[in-house]
Amino acid sequence: MTDDKPIREPDQIRQDCARKLRAVQVSTHFQAILGCLLGEDWTTPRLVEMIGYLVGKVAEIKRQK
Repeated sequence: MTDDKPIREPDQIRQDCARKLRAVQVSTHFQAILGCLLGEDWTTPRLVEMIGYLVGKVAEIKRQK
């Protein structure tokens, strides 16, 4: 017997993971890491790149003059 469920696209899987993990209460630092890994904008400043083990690069904050 075969399973007739369609195979999900990687982006669908990523979106489902992001939706489920967004509801989990974690530290801001860990939330920034999860958001970066899933391509989500969950923290300010936003973590845009993971460098090494626990070092990250944050997005530039535009300041109003």
